[in-house]
Amino acid sequence: MKKTRIYWIILDLIFLIVFNILFFSMAGAKGHPASVWISYGFIHGAYALLLLTPYFVTKGKSADVYGYSLYTIASGYFLIELVAGVIFILLHPQDWKPALIVQIVLMAAYAFAMLTSMLANEKTASNEARIQNDLKFVRNASAQLESIMNGTEKKEIKKLVEKAYDAAKSCQVKSSPAVAALESGMMNQIGAIQRVVFSEETESVEKEVQLFVRMAQERERQLRMSN
Repeated sequence: MKKTRIYWIILDLIFLIVFNILFFSMAGAKGHPASVWISYGFIHGAYALLLLTPYFVTKGKSADVYGYSLYTIASGYFLIELVAGVIFILLHPQDWKPALIVQIVLMAAYAFAMLTSMLANEKTASNEARIQNDLKFVRNASAQLESIMNGTEKKEIKKLVEKAYDAAKSCQVKSSPAVAALESGMMNQIGAIQRVVFSEETESVEKEVQLFVRMAQERERQLRMSN
């Protein structure tokens, strides 16, 4: 186990150790009404939920942002629960219902805020993943055509490949399942352009580039129709 992990475990245990030492040394372990033990349990439960927060964070590019919002909710719940719980422990009322009701309400508010935030994070992460996936086609197509363009010294051929490159760069980033087959065909067409560029046959390069440009135009047309 790494030292940092050990340090985090020790840090996490500090509150539990200090709280329990104070509780049992000042109040003892016997003679408490149910309201005290309810508060004692809810305080520990709130702290456990705070420690479990990392497991609720949505994975993704903005994981730090997602984590911040969840930690804010969990920390707020723990602090409020700690104050409420300590008040009930100090007052130790014989009627346990107020303690239970207050702390169930607090937990319900925490659960609502946490689940709402998690759902929002999942939606945002899903949108980010979709955007990144959409970007992938334009990036890959542009990068491959740029590599082909830079790989030839013949100006006439370079200029022809540049037309295909410009067509790829001007493509909409947003994609759609409706054009998936067309995008696959365009990537295959880039391979065809690369093969004829190596042969340095200008007419063949122009033919393949024109086909790619028409495919790019058709992709844009289909995307406009699907929006």
